[in-house]
Amino acid sequence: MPTPPITDETLQESIDVYIRNGWNTSAAAREIGIDRSSMQHRLRTAQERGLLNMPDREPNPSKHRPFAETKAAQIEQFKRRKMHGTWRNPNRVTLKNDLPFLIIFIGDPHLDNPGTDLELFDKWTEPLCAGAGIYGFALGDWLDNWVRFLKFLYAETTVTEEEGGVLLDGYLEKLAPNLIGSVSGNHDDWSAYLGRKMDSLGVLHRSYGMLLELVTPGRADPIRIGARHRWTGKSIHNNAHGVMRGARAFRDHIVVGGDYHISGSNIVKCPETGRLSHCHQIAAFKIYDDYADENGFTDSHISPAVACLIDPSKPDTDPSMVKSFHDINDALVCLDAARAERSAAA
Repeated sequence: MPTPPITDETLQESIDVYIRNGWNTSAAAREIGIDRSSMQHRLRTAQERGLLNMPDREPNPSKHRPFAETKAAQIEQFKRRKMHGTWRNPNRVTLKNDLPFLIIFIGDPHLDNPGTDLELFDKWTEPLCAGAGIYGFALGDWLDNWVRFLKFLYAETTVTEEEGGVLLDGYLEKLAPNLIGSVSGNHDDWSAYLGRKMDSLGVLHRSYGMLLELVTPGRADPIRIGARHRWTGKSIHNNAHGVMRGARAFRDHIVVGGDYHISGSNIVKCPETGRLSHCHQIAAFKIYDDYADENGFTDSHISPAVACLIDPSKPDTDPSMVKSFHDINDALVCLDAARAERSAAA
């Protein structure tokens, strides 16, 4: 026997309960004593018979973009990301002559840390403003840049978070004209400030790592520098282990890294081409480190920076194409002598 149709009286009673419950289907169904699907059926039937006119509701504007707009934005974002590429996309700098030149690879500054020796930082960086043929390359972690749950560490220093920014701005504005490249460190990447600042000062900068290619007039192939804040790989027997792994993978002329606050150097030879990769794991200007004390790390700090004297006229199979110094004064003396000798020969 078929189910008899719902009468208009029953539908009207259901409508009254529905309205009394604030247009809430579930609440109305509970009051009447029927399940929610039956209540929905009654409301649809009432609408079909013209007994119920649902209120006009203005749509809630979405905070999200619609599909087509979101898709177009994602495609555009991928295009920009593709143009930026990976850290191995070469960044090329052309030098004006083939004279020997010096690059000072600057280890982690941590300018606002109480264990940092700013006078030592000045000793290594002031030559950047003093003469021709001297460039700097920064390996990141300019500030502690404590964030979130680490902000309590600012209580351990007399330099406030804002004053740390003052130190950073002051040094960058002074050094930027002679910085040939820069990569950010993990502390820098906790905020976006360093990248924006480097861009505003015209410094070639990337996050994490950079392949820098230096072109000189008389050299057929560029001098390649593979620089990363952190190279993966550690060994208790060799502080430069991670950097040397990078040298074997990419065969750059100079391979440098920071982050670990330890020193280590070596030279890796490519068995196929004979090219030499000069490898440096560079320490930091943060001389006294509570974290190192807490964990009982041994002191592996030789120098907070390394100066590489590069002679573009020599082949990459010649060990003297790159001469490395852990003392900036020795590096400057050798640079002056090498440039004077080359100029006299010309």
